[in-house]
Amino acid sequence: MSNQRNLKTWRVLIDAIDSELLYLLNRRAELAIEAGRAKQSAGLPICDSERERDVIARMCDANTGPLNNAAVAKTFRRIIRETRLTEMHFGQSECSHERINIQSSGPV
Repeated sequence: MSNQRNLKTWRVLIDAIDSELLYLLNRRAELAIEAGRAKQSAGLPICDSERERDVIARMCDANTGPLNNAAVAKTFRRIIRETRLTEMHFGQSECSHERINIQSSGPV
């Protein structure tokens, strides 16, 4: 019975983090939409591969585990992709998709 209670506690904590992640991802998307509007007003492309590489590199460098850098990079590539699609949905033009590869000195 004690193991079931512990499992339930862990799941409640994980569920709370999942809700927090969802809030943060949606907040990130809202900010990206506004950044996309600023890019559009300035005549800049929606895609900025250098910025995307910098974001992924920064996250890998900040990573302390237990996720390895490959998982962090893959997760942020997906977040960036979904954010880009959201920006395009809100009126931005399309861009060419380029896989972003990062080498980092952080945990592997």
